[in-house]
Amino acid sequence: MGVPPSWTRAAADSREFSPRNDALFKAFATRRRRLVLAVLLDATEAVSVETLAELVAARDGDADPGTVAVSLPHVEFPILEAAGLVVWSPAGVELTDLFWASDRCRALRQLLDTSYPPDEVDAALGLLADPTCRTVLEQLATYERLSVAELARSVVLDQPLAVATPDRVQRVTLALRHNHVPKLLDVGIVEQADTLHYVGTPVLDEWWPGVAETLSR
Repeated sequence: MGVPPSWTRAAADSREFSPRNDALFKAFATRRRRLVLAVLLDATEAVSVETLAELVAARDGDADPGTVAVSLPHVEFPILEAAGLVVWSPAGVELTDLFWASDRCRALRQLLDTSYPPDEVDAALGLLADPTCRTVLEQLATYERLSVAELARSVVLDQPLAVATPDRVQRVTLALRHNHVPKLLDVGIVEQADTLHYVGTPVLDEWWPGVAETLSR
């Protein structure tokens, strides 16, 4: 796959992603949290944790309702609440006004009912939630092929008021080599020979172009 055209346009705005967008990507980045949101989307009132666990488990194949009931308050709800998507009280769990009204949420809601493999959606949104990975994809979309050292300098300069001193570039280079680049390679979004280049996935090549402008506001 080549670089999707809208990636280049989105690249110019990627630094405008707010921490809220990082949290939104993270909130949608696992199948279980997407199932929680999908169940609440169908509900007409607040849903108890026990009922929500049963409904999520029913949609999640072999999931055990008891295990889901434990994971919801300890794992899933804090992330969903941090993104401003759900409210959890003794009355139950329900979606917030932000979930219904936000253009960003509307764009991400497309992934609640999609034919894309869940693991692929998880991987793509997990990467988009990482500002460094976004910068890497932005730069590869613009320049097609770059070395890790060149990407490190771009990552440093993408930070507010940053100066690309040799020490900072070296630290980012090490972080890229040992953390971010392996993630991108594992997902298959980029390939590496002497340089890195963008390969892509259906989620990023098909879903992302239609929502990139909305999500980069």
